[in-house]
Amino acid sequence: MPLFFLIPLFICVITGYIFKKCSDEVGYLAGLFAIISLVFSLILAPWEIQVLLLIVVLVTTKKLLQQNEYQLKFEQRRNNYHQNHQNQTVSPSETVKKPVTRQYRGTNYQVDIVNTEFIQEQVNGKYRGTPWIIHRLKTIVDKSNKSD
Repeated sequence: MPLFFLIPLFICVITGYIFKKCSDEVGYLAGLFAIISLVFSLILAPWEIQVLLLIVVLVTTKKLLQQNEYQLKFEQRRNNYHQNHQNQTVSPSETVKKPVTRQYRGTNYQVDIVNTEFIQEQVNGKYRGTPWIIHRLKTIVDKSNKSD
């Protein structure tokens, strides 16, 4: 098994190091030379190493495609949810108090949860790739908590 492919690979490692450490045009030239020597060493490599690299590339590509597919499905579900729930408001007749028992440091207490009305306005922009929608709270007067 000829090991001639190690010479351009070693040159690739050295010029890649120079590319990382140098910040002027010589660094860019060294980076270009590193890429050329890497391709040349892959061409000179024995077929066993080439097959091994091909298997590694195929396996990692499959895993990356699965992750991207999961993210795309998640984005589609989130967009469908936003489209289905856009401009939906809760009417005042549907606002019902629900007593909820909570516990904090061993003490139980009840909290009345009131459904509130939100008004969704149009999309105002994007923040980190997701639509930015302003939700405004409608004022609901709760008469049951007022004392006479």
